[in-house]
Amino acid sequence: MLTEAAIQAEIQKVKKGRKASANLSDAAPRGAGRLVLVIKPGRAEWYAQRFVDGQRKKQKLGAYPAMTLAEARERHAGHKPSPGRNTLGDLIDAYLVTLEGRPAHRQAKCVFKKAGEVIGRGRLARDIEPIDIVRLVKPTHRRGKIGMAEKQRMFMHAAYEWALQATYDYRTDDTRDWGLKYNPVAPLPVDERAYQSRDTWLDVEAFLDLLEWASAGKPGTARHAVAVIMLTGQRVTEICRVATADWDSHERTLHWAKTKNGKPHTVPVCKQAAQLLDAIKTNQAHLYPVYSESPHLSQDSVRAALKRAKKLGFTARDLRRTWKTLTGMAGLTKVDRDLIQNHGQTGISSKHYDRWVYMPE
Repeated sequence: MLTEAAIQAEIQKVKKGRKASANLSDAAPRGAGRLVLVIKPGRAEWYAQRFVDGQRKKQKLGAYPAMTLAEARERHAGHKPSPGRNTLGDLIDAYLVTLEGRPAHRQAKCVFKKAGEVIGRGRLARDIEPIDIVRLVKPTHRRGKIGMAEKQRMFMHAAYEWALQATYDYRTDDTRDWGLKYNPVAPLPVDERAYQSRDTWLDVEAFLDLLEWASAGKPGTARHAVAVIMLTGQRVTEICRVATADWDSHERTLHWAKTKNGKPHTVPVCKQAAQLLDAIKTNQAHLYPVYSESPHLSQDSVRAALKRAKKLGFTARDLRRTWKTLTGMAGLTKVDRDLIQNHGQTGISSKHYDRWVYMPE
C-alpha cells in the first residue's frame, strides 16, 4: 500500500536529481486495475491504469498534492471505464480531467453541466449536430450574455477538438476513438464582440482611495489580494493561486514556475506589497486559500471584493490596466513594464537570443 512518507521520499529523489522520474502504484484486487502516481520534475499526477486486450490504458484522475492519496483512492474505487458508447457525457468528463488544476476547469464544468442538460449527456458524441450547439448558445446570447455565450461555444469547440485528436495522439498510451468525423461546433461563427478590449482604468486619486481600502483588508482575503494586484500589476489568476513557498521575503520577489504564457516568471515587489505578503501566516499552503473545489482564491471572489468597494462595472483585469497606465505616467519604460507584467516579448532577439533576466533593472 502507498503511504504519504513513500510518496514524499520519491518526490525528493526526483527533485534532487537522483531519479529522472518515478512510478508508484497502490495495491488493488486482481481485475480492478491499479492506482498509479507518476512523478516527474515539478509535478506528480494520479492515473487509473488497467490492461485491455493486453494493452495498458491509463486515464488521469488528478494532480498530487491537490488530490490527496485518500481522495485518489476514493476516485479510483469509483472509477469505471467507459463501456465504449462514447456519449457526450463521456467526452466532456474525459476532457474535464485534462483541465484539472487549471483556472479554466471551474468555468468549463459549469458550461458542460448546462450542455448536458440542454443537449443530453446520454446521446452519442458523434451524433451531435451544429443545431444542437445552437440550442445551447442561442438562449444565452439572446439574454445579452454575449461573453458567456462565446465561452459556451469555445469550451464545446475545445472539447471536440481534443476528442478528435485523442485517437491519434502518439504522445500517450491513453488513446481513444470517439467515432467523430468532424467538429460539430466548427460551423458556428465567433462573436467578435465578446473579445472587444476594455479601456477602463483608475486615475491617481481613485487608485489611492481603492488601495487604502484594500490594504486594510484581513491578510489572506480577496480584499487583501486586490491590494497586492494593484501594487504588483500581476495577473489576477496568478496572484490568487500563488503559494507561500513562491514568496521570498528576504529577496522581496514573487516567483511562478509556470504562468499563462507557459514560462516561469519572477518579479520584485515594492516595500508596501512586501509588507502585505509578509502579513500572511506562513503555515498556509497558499497565500489566498478558499475551501471549496479549488484550494485557491477565485477571480469571482476578487470581483465581489471590488463590488463591495462600490467599483461597479470595474473588473479585476482593469486593475492590471491601471497599473500599466500609472507606472507609465510615473516614468517606467514600456520595456520594463512589459517585463514586470510578463507580457510576451516578440521578435527573434527576445524569443531566441536574449536570455538576460533584467532583475537588476
